[in-house]
Amino acid sequence: METYTKEKLNVTVAILLHGEPPKIEKTIFSILSQKYTFGRITIICLDDGTSPRARSIIAGLGLWIVDLPNGSSISVAKNLAIHLCKDEYIFFLDDHITLEPSGLEPAMSEFLHDPNLVGICGFYRSATNSDWNTIRDIKRHSIYKKSEQRRVISLEDFTTFSTGIGIVRRSVFLSLNFPEQEFTPGFGGEDVPALLVALNQGHHFLFVPILSGIHEHNLSFSDFLRKMEVEVRGRFSVFHWASGSPDITVPYLHGFLNFPITLYVSLILGVALCFWGQVWALVPSIIFFLVEVGLSLRCLITPIHYPLKLRLLASLYVLISDLLTPVCALQYTLSSYKRPFDGLKIDQAMALAYMIFRWELRKYGFVKASSVIRNIPNIRDPDRATRSLEDPAHEESYSSDRL
Repeated sequence: METYTKEKLNVTVAILLHGEPPKIEKTIFSILSQKYTFGRITIICLDDGTSPRARSIIAGLGLWIVDLPNGSSISVAKNLAIHLCKDEYIFFLDDHITLEPSGLEPAMSEFLHDPNLVGICGFYRSATNSDWNTIRDIKRHSIYKKSEQRRVISLEDFTTFSTGIGIVRRSVFLSLNFPEQEFTPGFGGEDVPALLVALNQGHHFLFVPILSGIHEHNLSFSDFLRKMEVEVRGRFSVFHWASGSPDITVPYLHGFLNFPITLYVSLILGVALCFWGQVWALVPSIIFFLVEVGLSLRCLITPIHYPLKLRLLASLYVLISDLLTPVCALQYTLSSYKRPFDGLKIDQAMALAYMIFRWELRKYGFVKASSVIRNIPNIRDPDRATRSLEDPAHEESYSSDRL
């Protein structure tokens, strides 16, 4: 096993510019002011053309700016950063996050302790409780269990890996490109496929609260509703990607990888039987609905203090977004509106149904997390998932004429 020394811990911070971050100078200086003795810090800014003011400020600081093709998705930006950067460690940082002092070095020291570690993500929260992003913070800190305790991210104890404040090993992620076809601009969840492939390959990820930052987005209510749509459609993009990746284990995660089909099926059957006078048939759907409510109410319990009103709103947000996921599936079945991919083929639909069935068994306690070893039956080409993230032609697409 290779031993990593401090000299090898040079890191490139990749900032994806989009929509005029109001405090980009503060974000930049929070990076430059980090006490870091393990090596060199380089900053690269990837500009999609929507942040002229921020670009002017960054250019004035003499930082490295890369022009993205107009209308690029987050996946395109992240893939390009991985291919352009030369350092082994790439720190993806949201352009609205200001780092807390002295967090980068302790986080990077984790790579010294475990050379097989390929990713570390950190903690962040909104600057004020008036920011509607706070609702999403509460979900991360409670249901996703990313708050005050260091935790390993694994298939058995799964949570999201945030590339909004996350460090990855370039040598590993060169073969784990973020899929672009399903994750067009305005679709979230693009980091999940790379995470799942890496976990299935036996790599290690960590969440460490010492790597922390303040999010300065100040999301309005209307923007929050649009963000919810982005999340719902993004998670269905994850489903679509997973349906074509039969050798990949996709673990259940309430509030994200959840498709409450049992509730909907029982409700439809219950309503149908009610017309025959069988009112009792609604009881199962009520029970299944209460399970969804109960799981969403975990937002009420968080080690970080939030007003009760916000925690209740976070619970409602988790419940509604999960219930909207089958509605999104129905819309995609009937219409191509905002659908970034072709309709599901029969074998994909079967794989997706099997994956959702396993999630429902996990949700209701019929199987344990450790027993969910193959969520998707191997009914298609078992090498497809790996090839889709390692396509040599994909690397060629990032040639110098795109810069």
